[in-house]
Amino acid sequence: MKPNLAVVFLSLSALLAIPMVGHAATFDPVVTGGSAGTSKATIEMTDDARLMTQIVSAPDVAFSNQFADGRVRNGLNASKVTDPLAVKSSVPTVWTVQVATSGLKTTDGTEMTGAQLHFAPGKVSNSGNFSIVASSPASQQVDLSGTPTTIFNAPDAKQNGGTWSVNYQNTDVTMDVPATAVAGTYSADLTWTITCTPGQST
Repeated sequence: MKPNLAVVFLSLSALLAIPMVGHAATFDPVVTGGSAGTSKATIEMTDDARLMTQIVSAPDVAFSNQFADGRVRNGLNASKVTDPLAVKSSVPTVWTVQVATSGLKTTDGTEMTGAQLHFAPGKVSNSGNFSIVASSPASQQVDLSGTPTTIFNAPDAKQNGGTWSVNYQNTDVTMDVPATAVAGTYSADLTWTITCTPGQST
């Protein structure tokens, strides 16, 4: 059966005649001749994490159990280092990673005063086809404290695309334990921060 075109056109005309009502602004007092009212236009802008230089991972470090016997232990090797320090850069960026520590403390607040955590440079690698050259991202040896210290940086934006990592062996992370350390389970927060300047190179 053929459709009745007159009915179709009539229905379409009736639909177009219906006003489309959104969230209109209301005015109190009403806007009349000689007065004015305002409504709003809004837009939300969010960062695209896919294009941002970011720390992808950072290492957790554990040390083997030690006796609280009044002996100094300098250069105690880590027993486990999980995950590399990895930075992903989707756009040419000069970046710097810093690390700081809260200090070794037990859950009841006892601090291992005089303890020192050290990171050796580790081995740098990248996920792309970049050769390791003088201007490539590089890691530094650091003695951790409460002050942020540079541990990994990319001085040349042209040399740091993709993901760059520092892989640490157990012998790359060491701790100095003072003779005054008392029995307890100690932990410290390692805080990693990154700053970057897009598009710059040296």
